[in-house]
Amino acid sequence: MIKTRKWILPLREIVTLLFLFILTAACATPIPSAFKVNESFPIGSVQGDSFLGERYPFKIKIPEGWQATTKYPEFLVEQGYGLEGLKATPFFLFNPLTQASLQIDFSPAKRTARFDQGIIEAITKMAGGSLMSDLEEEYGKNFHVQFSQVTPVQLKGVPYAARMSVQYAVRGQLREITVYFPKWSMSTAEIEKNLKKASGNTLDIYEKNYWFGCFESLLLQRYFPEWQKEIESGKWLDQILFERLNITAADSLNALQRFQDIYHLDSLKAKHGTIISERNDTYNALQRREGKAYIIDFKPISQSLISLVDKSKKKYQLGLINMYPDGLGEISFDKISMSFSPVLSEINQLYYVKLIDINSDKNKNSFKITYESKDENGFYYNITITTPLFILKAPKITIIESTNRIKFVIHSRV
Repeated sequence: MIKTRKWILPLREIVTLLFLFILTAACATPIPSAFKVNESFPIGSVQGDSFLGERYPFKIKIPEGWQATTKYPEFLVEQGYGLEGLKATPFFLFNPLTQASLQIDFSPAKRTARFDQGIIEAITKMAGGSLMSDLEEEYGKNFHVQFSQVTPVQLKGVPYAARMSVQYAVRGQLREITVYFPKWSMSTAEIEKNLKKASGNTLDIYEKNYWFGCFESLLLQRYFPEWQKEIESGKWLDQILFERLNITAADSLNALQRFQDIYHLDSLKAKHGTIISERNDTYNALQRREGKAYIIDFKPISQSLISLVDKSKKKYQLGLINMYPDGLGEISFDKISMSFSPVLSEINQLYYVKLIDINSDKNKNSFKITYESKDENGFYYNITITTPLFILKAPKITIIESTNRIKFVIHSRV
């Protein structure tokens, strides 16, 4: 039995309530100091039979017959790997004889990250959905991808981790991507605090879902300790809870009727309905826009623009999509600056700015550029890009053009 407010509810009913609202749970833990990444440091260097990291603290032993490098091996281009992705990858291990390779990227965790195997295995699986979207964008909606089960893995020097492999073929070459995540855990009071904070923002769906998933995992860990095996078989958290607790549609409807009075759902709908409708209208307008798409990619420098946009700008969030009906305004950091027209814009998945020129059929020039130099790898240095919708200045950029899309990839902030 778990006590909530003045009511004593069995676990079954609590979970039913969870699928209707964001509830709370849990136990504050100290937050470590932020690890500061110095982008001016090199990724690392080969020392003996190991590669030692300098920008990030890591050590990788180089297998016999393999080599380590921070520049992509040329044979990867011949195998069909995109040059843009290779240039953005900081570290490679490869066998020059077999042409097998490992591409290693780094995504630092936030200061509040904690470790728990079940949660990280679930998140590793979710990462497959994001990767699938990237592959479909690159190769088309019917592109065939085979995902392995998510499994725990032991890495020397890494206390907790999970892995998932992805296989697909390009130009007859079989590729396999293995994603590793460190695991974290969180006690009930900290989850409670974060759930309450997230529930106060009507439009913050992504964070609600995140902490909601943490709470589901916490319940499963407490009452059904072997739940991770079902995640490995392809089930989702809510599916496991419904099956284990035998929650029926009638249970949910009956609970909803009780919660109607407890939480005054009608007044909640009236309070939040207007802003939700405005968000939905903005999203639908974004989906209807047709014309040439401009994308600015900040992933190689790990820069999210959301925090840099003027807070007075109207914004609606739907998952990982942040929509700005009146545009992004002026943004600048380090040696990068941007000036946007007041048109509907989006920042997607943290690193990608997207605008669509609905008058592209009338605009003769998609963009104009001026720059100091360009090298044989396609990098433009100290470049200014002028489009009908924005002006972008950056120290190092590559440009990728297709029929209805132009992508500007930012490779350096200084």
